[in-house]
Amino acid sequence: MIWRAIVIVATLSWSCWLSAEAPQLQSSTRINTADVGTVSERSAQGVVEVVVPDLAKSIHFYEKLGFAQERRAKGFVSLRRGNVRLYLAESPEAPTTERWVNLRIIVENVDELWALAQRARLQVDVPLGDRPFGLRDFTLLDPAGFQVRFAQVIEPRK
Repeated sequence: MIWRAIVIVATLSWSCWLSAEAPQLQSSTRINTADVGTVSERSAQGVVEVVVPDLAKSIHFYEKLGFAQERRAKGFVSLRRGNVRLYLAESPEAPTTERWVNLRIIVENVDELWALAQRARLQVDVPLGDRPFGLRDFTLLDPAGFQVRFAQVIEPRK
């Protein structure tokens, strides 16, 4: 679990460095974006990278939730849903147990996404509900046990 947190922190730190402090690269060499991704992908901030044991199974899960493949390379995929990016990397040793971390994605209509998740029979960790802290949300478990929480901002309860 500690190494998983290190991967997330390293990804966040690297993304911040790229976007805020990296010099503009000048190159006359043509870069194959299928191998390295677009500048937009490489400089995106706050991207979570989840290491999974079965990349194909995880891609299928996220595509059911409206994520689209932006780029795929050997053992890696960059997914995008609106302005949310998620990276998946494959390792046979990756755990498939629930972790104490989740990815929260704010959406305009959480009920619509809840209905989609129900139709797709995805594994629910926390059912849809209004929370006292001002979110209507639900949490799913992806095939590798990673929690993905979809939420809509509502008025907090008094």
